Amino acid sequence: MNQARVESFLRSGIWTTPHDLYSQAAFRALDRLLKEEEECLRTEERLKAKGEEPSVISYLTMAARENMQILSVSVEIFCCMSVEAFLNFYGVVRLGEEFFKRNYERLGITQKLEALLATCQGVKGEWELTTRRVDGIIDIDCCSTCGNQV
Repeated sequence: MNQARVESFLRSGIWTTPHDLYSQAAFRALDRLLKEEEECLRTEERLKAKGEEPSVISYLTMAARENMQILSVSVEIFCCMSVEAFLNFYGVVRLGEEFFKRNYERLGITQKLEALLATCQGVKGEWELTTRRVDGIIDIDCCSTCGNQV
């Protein structure tokens, strides 16, 4: 792999990326999922109070549960797409489009994250990710063994 010139992430330029669209779609699908789950639970409680059998309750809420499963998968997929789109955006901004496409674009998501952290932040070695959401921003504590924070 050729050496890359690592640029500042805050450098000026015109950038377009779909990661924000994907994260908005994930949040909207999650919001809808939570509302539908709440409604399904209310329906189940109402049916239980009427004395319906568990098998009847399960049958009557089957369509709602299938829809919630589809929404749940949608949330997961949009979250993954958002993360990958951001990593691609970050890599292009920091390393340049040509270098990134040639050396990083086709890596799996974990390998891409590891390679970008190593190249752009100097973070190397065995680590595991822990994340927390604070005021709409995702903090990534990347290292349980090396102590680095991104």
